[in-house]
Amino acid sequence: MNSYYSTEIDEAIVAGKRAITALDRAESALSGARSFGIWDMFGGGFLSGMLKHSKMNEAQRELENAQRELARFKKELADVQMTGIINIRFDGLVKFVDLFCDNVLIDMMVQSRIKDMQNNLKETRRQVADTVSRLERYKMGG
Repeated sequence: MNSYYSTEIDEAIVAGKRAITALDRAESALSGARSFGIWDMFGGGFLSGMLKHSKMNEAQRELENAQRELARFKKELADVQMTGIINIRFDGLVKFVDLFCDNVLIDMMVQSRIKDMQNNLKETRRQVADTVSRLERYKMGG
């Protein structure tokens, strides 16, 4: 393997690990939003609602960061001819509805969307981690 290709693989591995970290942070933020959302649904009051929205804002920022890191990873994969491996779809959080229609049905819908997003993040993380592992094995000659 020539040094240029080896460098490109190293860059893809680093980008993949950064994407994994970003996905983990996004999943953690969503978990916090989900927890406060459950508390809010069961009568947590004004404080729980404020904390939930704060966590949802944090989750949105982390999701946007994860998207940027995944885009970098895809670019690096293209450099080593490994495109099309990662497939992710990010739906925005539905905070705007929850802000104006604070009731149990809307809260349940928000909780469902958060859970779907968490599952999406976990699957994407698995795909990224598998791809990074393949790159590492390839680099080591396997």
